[in-house]
Amino acid sequence: MALAPILLLAAASAFADGGGKTLSPLARVEVLEGRATLARSGVLRSLRPEDGPLDDLAPAYLETSPLSRATLRWSATASLFLDGAAACEWAAGEARASLELRFFHFDEVHLEVRRGPVRVSLPGGWCAEVENAAVYLGARPDGGFVLHHDAGLPLLLAPPCESSRARPPLTVLAGARLAVARGEQKPRVLGRSGMRLLDPFGRPESSALERGPVAPPWTGFAWPWRPSCEERSSAPAGASRFSAGNAGPGASLPPSLVP
Repeated sequence: MALAPILLLAAASAFADGGGKTLSPLARVEVLEGRATLARSGVLRSLRPEDGPLDDLAPAYLETSPLSRATLRWSATASLFLDGAAACEWAAGEARASLELRFFHFDEVHLEVRRGPVRVSLPGGWCAEVENAAVYLGARPDGGFVLHHDAGLPLLLAPPCESSRARPPLTVLAGARLAVARGEQKPRVLGRSGMRLLDPFGRPESSALERGPVAPPWTGFAWPWRPSCEERSSAPAGASRFSAGNAGPGASLPPSLVP
């Protein structure tokens, strides 16, 4: 516990550039119930409901205590509601992301993104990219989390990266209910939302080695989809001429095809 203030200060100062100028979208923080600790610009501050909202916050680290409720808002970008104990930080997004959120732990989180994409780092190495959607996150007893995509555009959910292989992200459609256990590489679908999860790599590891029945080898120069010599010799003469495309106006038809 004695190292907690030092870690908070280090997290807050990690998102400032060499000149001390912050690059993250400005946030508005308000504690509705309980208390929270805010770390930014090398300063720790305790927040309570009587303090009211704080505006124009630079990249910072926020930690809420159990039974607390707090909100964070980024103008025209996103809003975040924390229910219970949580620890998160925010900064300017990399690449095409407008904002980056990182959660170290949480009880319950409600995230609404209006103008993304917003990159969300989750416990266990998981990462989500939210463009325009409402998402619920809840903690699991095993250290994992649940994710509910309540509404909006599809979001991308990437599992923890491994040095031995690369895996494309999952596409999560609105209505999906997922559970991610601690240490798992694939989420579990909850309820009847299986069609709401699109996995481009969703197959067993050994399926690439599984093959269908082997076709018989060629025994001649004919294409394999054309009838063999035995099949042509056993077919009626009329059927052979008709199948060969020779059934003209004067050609004879098989008895089964005669009107």
